[in-house]
Amino acid sequence: MKTLKRVLVSLIAIILISVIGGYFYFKSQFQPPANQLVLGDSITPTPFVWLGDSTENGVDEYSAMVLPVTLEGIPGTYYMQFDLGAPYSLFYGKVLTSLNEKYNKIVIHQNGDASSLEQFSFKVGNTDIFAKTIKVKDYGSAIDWNDSSRARIVGTIGADFIEDKVLTIDYKHENISVASEIPHELANAAQFSDFRFESRRVLLPSKIDGQEQTLLFDTGASAFELLTDKSTWNELSKAGSKEETYEANSWGKKLIVHNIQSNSLIAFGSVELPLSMVTYIEGTGFMQNMLMKFSGMGGMIGNKLFIGNILVLDTKNQKYALIE
Repeated sequence: MKTLKRVLVSLIAIILISVIGGYFYFKSQFQPPANQLVLGDSITPTPFVWLGDSTENGVDEYSAMVLPVTLEGIPGTYYMQFDLGAPYSLFYGKVLTSLNEKYNKIVIHQNGDASSLEQFSFKVGNTDIFAKTIKVKDYGSAIDWNDSSRARIVGTIGADFIEDKVLTIDYKHENISVASEIPHELANAAQFSDFRFESRRVLLPSKIDGQEQTLLFDTGASAFELLTDKSTWNELSKAGSKEETYEANSWGKKLIVHNIQSNSLIAFGSVELPLSMVTYIEGTGFMQNMLMKFSGMGGMIGNKLFIGNILVLDTKNQKYALIE
C-alpha cells in the first residue's frame, strides 16, 4: 500500500512539473525581441482607414485597420496594418522591392536569410518613428503603379508601437493617438480598470454572460467580434442560427472560418457590449493553441466588437477604460 502511495505521489509530482515546465516553455516561445522603435511626441490623432474584403458571404467592411505612413525619401502616402497581435513591427520585402525599383532609396540589409532596415526613419500619421533595426519579411505583393485605387500596404505596425505608452482608439471618429500620459479629457471621464500587457499582448478581463474570461485584444483580427474554441462557440451560439463558413488567409496560410450568430453580452468593467457573432477557426498552429490553453485565455477579440466606442490602453501602468 505504501509503495502504491509513493508511486501515486511520484506521478502527481511528474504531472505538476510537466504542466509548469510546459507553461514556461510555451510562454518563452512567444517572448518578443527588444523594442527597437523610438517614438517622437505627437499632439494630433492619426486617422485610420478600414479596408473591406470580399468573402463567400458578402463584403466585410471591417476586414483590416490600416494607418497612413510616410517613408523617408519616398514621395506619397502608404499604409501599414495596425496589428496588436504582432509583438513587433515589420516591413514587407516584396513591396520594398517595388519601391526601390522606382525610387532606389531604401537600403535592405541581409544577414544570412534575415533581412532588415537599419537606422530607418518613417512616420505614422504625425508621429515620427526611428527604428534602430526593423525586420523585413518576404511578404506582400509588388506594387501596381497603374492602379491608384488600392491602398499600398508596406508593412505591419505591431505592439512595440504602444509599449510603455497610452493608446487611444476612437472608433467613433476613426482615429488613434499614442501618448505618454492618459489624455486629460479622458482621465476624468472614464473608469479605469486593470489589464495585463504581457509579452506585448493585450489581455483584457471580461465577463461573458456573467462568466469571467481573459480575452486577447488583437487589432489585426478586425473582422471578428470574438474568436474562441469550438466548444465555447457552441455554447454562445444563438439557437436556430445558421453557420457561415469561408476561407481566410493569415500570413499566407489558409484558414477555415466558422461564424454563427450570438445574443450573448460581454462586459468590460461597467460597460456591456452585445455579441452578435462568434467565430472559431480551423487551421491555426499548434503553438498558438498551446499558448491560448496555458495562458488561460478564453478567446480573442477584434476591432468589430468596439465599433462606436473609445478604448484607452495605458500599457505602462496596465490600466484600461472603455468609453461608450
